[in-house]
Amino acid sequence: MGYSVEVMDAAVRIAPENCEEAVSLFVKLMKKASDDGSGGSWAEGERVARFYSWVNTTDVLESLKNPEQSLPGNIADAFSHWGYSFSADPTKGVEWDYRERDKWGDDDALWLALSPCLDEGSFIEFRGECGHMWRYEFDGNSLQDFVGHIEWR
Repeated sequence: MGYSVEVMDAAVRIAPENCEEAVSLFVKLMKKASDDGSGGSWAEGERVARFYSWVNTTDVLESLKNPEQSLPGNIADAFSHWGYSFSADPTKGVEWDYRERDKWGDDDALWLALSPCLDEGSFIEFRGECGHMWRYEFDGNSLQDFVGHIEWR
């Protein structure tokens, strides 16, 4: 179950000087999972837990505070729990590699939360299983969401 999504194109980077802010924003996001997440577990018809779909909150938080991984490696590890692969280098920061997971969960919450620390000019283009296309563009402060379409002439 779930909505399948593929990345058509992407270039996302967090500069080394923004890595500490990225960790802070990631932690803040994950602490809101029990209030804002659309995923959850149920027992006897009642929701007993709420979390971001397809994401283990504990694993992300452990990645961010892992003393064996230096900044920015812990950020790349945290992204992996959201289904995204990033390379980490202390001199280059954190850079997009590819998307590991095909299911769309609360990914919009991730990108909105981290948008203030993503380099200006970063972007991601998605296509959903029904053909819907959208693009997130980052200006160094916020996220702009654009809808795409194919026009035949």
